[in-house]
Amino acid sequence: MMFLCTRKPGQGMLITLDETLPWRTPVGLLFADTPIKIMVHQVINEDVRLSIRAHPSLRILSKELGY
Repeated sequence: MMFLCTRKPGQGMLITLDETLPWRTPVGLLFADTPIKIMVHQVINEDVRLSIRAHPSLRILSKELGY
């Protein structure tokens, strides 16, 4: 899963487990094939354009998406 976003100073992101994932799932399974990868694509003034790639069982949230 890839999530694209633009962040400004003071804005953040939250990476958490999807609610449907069984709570006993070993953390190693989430990162064995797909580590979290964050890439900076562009910086213009105070705006940073990011892409975040993570296992589909991880939720990537920003304030405007409800965290």
